[in-house]
Amino acid sequence: MESIAEAPQIVILGSGLDTRAFRLPLASTINLYEIDLPEIINYKLNILNGVMPKCNYHPIKGDLKQEWADKLLESGYETNKPTVWLLEGLLMYLDETKVHQLLKTISELSIVGSFLGADLVSVKSWQVGAQNSKAVISGHWKHGTDQPEQLFATYGWEVSVVQPGDIRANYGRYTVELPPREMEGKRRSYLVVGKKQKID
Repeated sequence: MESIAEAPQIVILGSGLDTRAFRLPLASTINLYEIDLPEIINYKLNILNGVMPKCNYHPIKGDLKQEWADKLLESGYETNKPTVWLLEGLLMYLDETKVHQLLKTISELSIVGSFLGADLVSVKSWQVGAQNSKAVISGHWKHGTDQPEQLFATYGWEVSVVQPGDIRANYGRYTVELPPREMEGKRRSYLVVGKKQKID
């Protein structure tokens, strides 16, 4: 909400059942684009039938593992305006090659001054999840990193990173002290926010 004062476009990748376009006090001038699989978009729009969005809402049916940028551009996305990108519950489900392809595409579509929010898991979390085929969620993970700052910096983004349970992301819900990030080989998750600082 703070970022949209500087960025009139929002893109939510792998949006799932997100309803920000319908429940947040967004200005009518804001363009919000959501991209997810056709069955997900159709399911959500069916549930929300008759509910009016607060902004200019653009649901886009597409597969993020394939070409999706053209569909975004065809829906009115403007590459000359700052954007807020949200990648929540997404990157851990893509293999390393797809993660880099996605971040490269996002950066190519973003001017300096754009914003980004994402979450990721550590290498250990990914490895443990991938080994448990019965795990409903983590059993489908395909990627983890222990250097999220470096990952995003590769594509021109300067980010800050916290772990759920850190002072800035605790909210009285975490009672176990987290091991320092310098300790490698731990199961972790990361919350990332950042801003595009340079052109690739």
